[in-house]
Amino acid sequence: MIDIDKMPVVKTVIDNARAEIINLIGINVIITVEELPYNKSLEQLELIANLVCEEFKVKWKDVIGPKRHSHNGLVDARHAFMYIAHKKMGFFSTAVGYFIGGKDHSTILYACKKIEGFIKVGDPVCEKINTILEKINQPDIIIKV
Repeated sequence: MIDIDKMPVVKTVIDNARAEIINLIGINVIITVEELPYNKSLEQLELIANLVCEEFKVKWKDVIGPKRHSHNGLVDARHAFMYIAHKKMGFFSTAVGYFIGGKDHSTILYACKKIEGFIKVGDPVCEKINTILEKINQPDIIIKV
């Protein structure tokens, strides 16, 4: 069984989903968490989220929030999370979108394409992504710039 209290990012996602359901249909719901069937755990997403926040020096609530300005690295952090989770760790784009605050799968694909553009030009964001990949012990998927 998963101890949701040890996973603040996942808890935030669940709380947001519960609030959205109450807003939409006016019914209070109980949401349970189970391991994902394709052998990728919420704990991996939680780890990626924490490392992205640490590396980009942002708060997770801001990453999943609606802000779009990039002067503080928030958009890069959001896109880096999406790229690492989807392209490097193999999570489905829909799962990543749900985890990051209900984003559509096309948003995830756009973020991945943007990061791939950064890779082509050697943008400094790539160094941060590589640092995160090293911390999650994935040396075989480091970005070659």
